[in-house]
Amino acid sequence: MPKIVKEIEASDWSTTLENQIKPLMIMFYNPLCPHCQSMDSPFSTHANTFKEKITFMKFNIQQNQQIPYFYGVHSVPTFIFFCHGKPITILTGEIHHSILKHTLEDGLLHGRECADQRTEINYEFAGYI
Repeated sequence: MPKIVKEIEASDWSTTLENQIKPLMIMFYNPLCPHCQSMDSPFSTHANTFKEKITFMKFNIQQNQQIPYFYGVHSVPTFIFFCHGKPITILTGEIHHSILKHTLEDGLLHGRECADQRTEINYEFAGYI
């Protein structure tokens, strides 16, 4: 039986987000974090419940610091719900499983319009590095 929650590698990050057909929930974690460890079970449970509608992945922040930094991840665990490759909702910490479930349900209902109804900001600061 294939794993429902897969690890996403830093080298596959862009392709995974660009080619994702279903909404995507990513858990940013550190393997040594006790709060991350306690969220593994509820995350997997919801992954099993929503597997037909949402792709679930985990990203180990020890393998790459730039990706979490880009998305404003300052602590773990952090959960980011993506729709059409765009971050829609961010949850941080050892949250109650019902909060995670409601976030997934809301993301399915409203994620597409949230992804479409926003203007992105370009933060390139040439010459300031």
